[in-house]
Amino acid sequence: MGAERFDEFGAGADAQKAFDAAHDKACYDYGHRGYTGSLAEKSSFEMRNDGKPVLSTRAVNFADDDLEENDHDTWGPAWAVAVYGDDPAIIIGYHFYGYASS
Repeated sequence: MGAERFDEFGAGADAQKAFDAAHDKACYDYGHRGYTGSLAEKSSFEMRNDGKPVLSTRAVNFADDDLEENDHDTWGPAWAVAVYGDDPAIIIGYHFYGYASS
């Protein structure tokens, strides 16, 4: 048993609703059996970047840098960063990332 990195996007301006939708999708895609290495293993999330949103095309790069600089607990919450599209004032969703048991 080990850990795998996951990256999932949840659409919407409400972080909890976006997490719930992304989590439900991960459970559907990877199953409920446990040790999927996906967001399905997480029950909560922690906002990163002091809640400041990043450009949608930069979200994965932000996650790469964050995971490289900080230790992510496989058994802890997923990490999340708010994402904006064309207008920095409008959050279009959240990028959830981290490591999960596999």
